[in-house]
Amino acid sequence: MIKEYVNMIERMCGKYSEWQILNDFISVCAIAIVNACDLARAPEREKRYLQIVGKYDKKELEIFCKLLAKLVADLEKCARQDILGEVYHALSINSKVNAQYFTPYNVSEMMARMTIEPIDFKDEPQIVSEPTCGSGVNLIAIANIMREKGVNYQRNVYFVAQDIDSLVAKMCYIQMSLLGMPGIVIVGDTLSSPMKGDYWLTPFHFIFGTSILQRHKKKQKQETESQQKESVVHDSDWLLELVGIGR
Repeated sequence: MIKEYVNMIERMCGKYSEWQILNDFISVCAIAIVNACDLARAPEREKRYLQIVGKYDKKELEIFCKLLAKLVADLEKCARQDILGEVYHALSINSKVNAQYFTPYNVSEMMARMTIEPIDFKDEPQIVSEPTCGSGVNLIAIANIMREKGVNYQRNVYFVAQDIDSLVAKMCYIQMSLLGMPGIVIVGDTLSSPMKGDYWLTPFHFIFGTSILQRHKKKQKQETESQQKESVVHDSDWLLELVGIGR
């Protein structure tokens, strides 16, 4: 299956490198998704979209369309996989550019299964954060295991991803979006600027995401008051402020 993606990308090589073609494909797909829901920031991203598609002829853009259609169909058929991460590795871009090595999906799922305890609070809001998200494999695995344990992650879990590499962060964004994961992907340095950078809101952020954050904030406030602690700023406060809702 991954070979089909690789073959389509390699057929376009010549004018541009494999990295450039994958980067352009990922960028236009991410922009197409985000511009359908994050209208406030759409104009600036639309300019970038038009700059990218202007580099390719009609046949090359048709390959982009086929790649996206295949990605949607393959994730619909089986969500328990990291397709874009595997394509990234199959093209050897990981070792050629940044010496990146992503966790295989089966390992991520094993870690998620070991980490997530039996859940008695299936309807309570949760925030899951991955500070070095790569293509999003760990978050995808967590979402799948939560669903297996009876948690409706689309209504009750907010996913936060960050990576300094713009390409892989947008790979994460696309897969999170196609799997219906409410959340935000931030392109930025987690160590020097946690929760800061160019952010991308998934479509399900606009459907259930803000509600999850507001419920999570209320839950944390109640826990703080019951424990008679001083008022503190919680993760949900920062996220609500970041997406323009305020504390």
